Amino acid sequence: VRRFWVDKVMRKHESVDGKAAWQRFSESDFAGHIPKVDTWPVVVWDGDLVRKTLGKMRASASPGSRGIPIAVWMAMPEEWHGWIGRLLGLVEEEGRWPEGTLDAYVAMIPKASGGSRPQDQRPITVLDVLYRLWAKAQVEAWSPTLQREVLGEAAMGFRWESGTRNVAQLVSDVAAWREKHG
Repeated sequence: VRRFWVDKVMRKHESVDGKAAWQRFSESDFAGHIPKVDTWPVVVWDGDLVRKTLGKMRASASPGSRGIPIAVWMAMPEEWHGWIGRLLGLVEEEGRWPEGTLDAYVAMIPKASGGSRPQDQRPITVLDVLYRLWAKAQVEAWSPTLQREVLGEAAMGFRWESGTRNVAQLVSDVAAWREKHG
């Protein structure tokens, strides 16, 4: 399983010289199309943000690598949420996570096609709830800037009502319109 997923999938481009490839890209005509944002929103951690973010997480979601259900995180007292907020503020300030919080485990889950070969399974990574809480709040804070300033109207594939089905329909509609109007 490791040989297939790690060597063939995750490290597939390991031999590519990333710095040289980036240099070539930076010198190309396409480099100017990379959007730039001067400032990203800053998340200020406190108990209210922790509670609000936990409230947006599904109570039935994975309890993480520590096995503490999200419903338990939500039921903890206000003071506890404040301590978590201070902890996440320190993580950002110091740039490092407490030992053990970045540990994760990977479970192999069969694909719909079934089978026991590594190619017939997909890895699911289980992360600590503390990290998922931090990531969710960051993504929610960055989303308005990302959606309005960085990504233009034409960015498709991973936005609300702009997924792959929407892209396929759009291409189909444009092709039909072009055919109809010559």
